[in-house]
Amino acid sequence: MDWKSHATIGILLTLITFIYFFQVTNIIQLLPLVLFAGFSALLPDLDHKMSKGKEILDGVIIIFAIIIAFVNNSIILFFALIGLYFLFFTILKPKHRGVTHSILFTLVYAALIYFLISLNFAIAGFIGYLSHLIADRELKLF
Repeated sequence: MDWKSHATIGILLTLITFIYFFQVTNIIQLLPLVLFAGFSALLPDLDHKMSKGKEILDGVIIIFAIIIAFVNNSIILFFALIGLYFLFFTILKPKHRGVTHSILFTLVYAALIYFLISLNFAIAGFIGYLSHLIADRELKLF
């Protein structure tokens, strides 16, 4: 399945979930959540060299590291975050459809988003990420 299909499925499932289960109908509240879900639906393929999600995340991680370093007034933190990110993808090189295609990784991702952003974004991220695994028919625990 291509990245556009994964993103679309994640967006639609999140839209349905927030409208039906949480009665959120305000487009200003829904738009960031569904866009985040669409991005999250691309993340399980970070371990693939042609991943659109990795291409986007490579740029986002630099911006994220700059913001975190600025807030904490630490250039060392900037290099530590960038270093850890690229270390994971260059030296550890997870195999395609390995750890990033697991329910455990989905839960860790949702928990991280919950602590960094909010519950609504954690739910949207969880739905988007899980939709990718379901679409790939790769539901494994680890």
